[in-house]
Amino acid sequence: MASNGDNIENVDVSRRRNIVLNARQIRNVADEMKERQHGRNPLAGKNEAILILNQLGIKTTGTSTRDDFILPVPTKSLPPQENGGPLTNGYTNGASPGTDSTPTSSPPPPRPTFSTHVAKLELSDTKQVSIAPKNGVLYSKTTQTDDERISVGEFSMGSQEFDYDEFSVDGGKGMHEINFDDSPTHEIAKLLPSLGIIRQAEKKEDEEEPEERIPELSGEEKQQILQSDEFISFFSKASKVLERELAEVVNDTCIDYAYDFSIDEKKATGELLTLNRKFIDEQRTFGRSATCLDYSPFHPELIAAAHTDDTPGLIHQGIVNVWNSKFKVSHPEYTFTSTSRVTSLQFARFHSNLLVGGLYSGQICVWDNRVNKKSPVQKSPLSNMGHTFPVYSMSIVGSQNSHDLVTVSTDGKMCSWALDSLNTPIEAVSLNYKQKRNLSATYASFLSNSITSFVVGCDDGSMYYGDRHGSSGTMSKVFELHKSSISALDTHKAASLGNNFSDLVLTGAADSKIVLTSINDQTNLLTLWQHRESYISDIKWSPVHPAVFASIDIEGQLHLWNLNQDQEAPVTTVKLDELAGGSRLLWNSTGQELAVGDDRGRVLLYDVHESLSNVRNDEWDKLATTLREIKVDSSEIPELPDNLLT
Repeated sequence: MASNGDNIENVDVSRRRNIVLNARQIRNVADEMKERQHGRNPLAGKNEAILILNQLGIKTTGTSTRDDFILPVPTKSLPPQENGGPLTNGYTNGASPGTDSTPTSSPPPPRPTFSTHVAKLELSDTKQVSIAPKNGVLYSKTTQTDDERISVGEFSMGSQEFDYDEFSVDGGKGMHEINFDDSPTHEIAKLLPSLGIIRQAEKKEDEEEPEERIPELSGEEKQQILQSDEFISFFSKASKVLERELAEVVNDTCIDYAYDFSIDEKKATGELLTLNRKFIDEQRTFGRSATCLDYSPFHPELIAAAHTDDTPGLIHQGIVNVWNSKFKVSHPEYTFTSTSRVTSLQFARFHSNLLVGGLYSGQICVWDNRVNKKSPVQKSPLSNMGHTFPVYSMSIVGSQNSHDLVTVSTDGKMCSWALDSLNTPIEAVSLNYKQKRNLSATYASFLSNSITSFVVGCDDGSMYYGDRHGSSGTMSKVFELHKSSISALDTHKAASLGNNFSDLVLTGAADSKIVLTSINDQTNLLTLWQHRESYISDIKWSPVHPAVFASIDIEGQLHLWNLNQDQEAPVTTVKLDELAGGSRLLWNSTGQELAVGDDRGRVLLYDVHESLSNVRNDEWDKLATTLREIKVDSSEIPELPDNLLT
């Protein structure tokens, strides 16, 4: 009896489970009907549901509703288990799904079958959308090697093989392959668009910067700017640059480099002096005699010329123009002024910006081209401690670390100065010789490569030799050379290792003769009379050729001498303009240019022939031979001038 009761209970459980499954299917069909009713005939959906239910074995009518499909669930209680617990989840003995406990003698529920439903189709419009693929970057960590087993993404080294991950700069959306055999610059250029760097840079360039509005200046502010030192300095420098560019000659673009220029050299006249250019300041110095000339040791193209005018009432009796021989400009680089006439002038040898001048009043002044002013930046006071007479000679002697400015005035007073302070001279002595006190010096010069030995020309036509470190300015030697005041004096400049001619001195005077004297031999070697009773205004040795010197007189006759070639006459003579008289001479450091100052305020620049500037090594030996011959000829002369050497 017990077994029959268990079978009945199992049948009830199986039947209940089938009913629940059917109810769930009916509910799903009802929900599907609701969804299909949107856009379809509701009767068609209902009829379809009835067909499905009929196939499940559920009888319905054409007017049935959802409630008619819900079957009643039996509520009969189940008998308890042997252990006192009820059945759970429709399984016996508390078995859960997945266990081996199964209902006994219970037929399996019938499997529902569904019929295939043909849906109604409708026509609709179609749209085509094209989406361009994104370019990505593929990063392959391939090592450069000659191993044939290398492939993209794989590195082989012996028996070990490594696979590397790919790298993408845009998160894998687009992949770019990197070729490490190519230039890294090209590969980086390909990566920049993906990183957005170029787009950011282009965006910044496209953005227009706001324009800064320049405030309007008043008339007083404009005038203040125009008068400021900064603007004057800028405008002066800028105008000089523009003048140089405008004055330069345009290069010949049609030059023929295949032309034989030796033909022109053969046709050359062979003149030893050729006029190159003229420096004329029509506004300031025209008609003012050139009293001093000097080349800059730092900038050889710069030449300074001092001009003087003793006309009463002039504010600036002394004017100094600094010309540039490198550029074809008609305006001086700098112009300096002085209330007194400039009688001596020299560029500071160890200061590239300073120009030192001696004045007719006895003062020493210094100009500085860094300062936007024409007047001196320093000037010595008028006192008995310094000079009170005109200073016609000055020289900077010494070295970079220790040097002095030595000046000599016409009252025979020699002073040593420090350029950084001109208030008081370092040393002041009066030149004298035996009974003669206070020699009237007109010109002084130091011997070549000497800071102590010097010679002085005086009004009485005599030349004195002395030493700065001697006893209180006493001169040791005297040479009576001329019958009038010595107006020009120069010591030998061209040095040589084998021969020393630093004791040779040239003097000129108003008696129209030039005298060559040897300090060591105490001998008057040579007297030249080619200036034809004219006042000799200046004379200068060549700095490179040992036997060449130039002289000029107030008649405008420029003589060029070469003692190795001729000891009686000049090798060439140049006549200045008919109305011009020569005043000063100066060679440049290379001996290729000769500057001449005249009494009309002009500075003439002559080119010297290369035979006199490119010196052969045997010229010094030739001069030594020439001097020996001159001494022999002088000893054969029976009568010599009296009182030559005392």
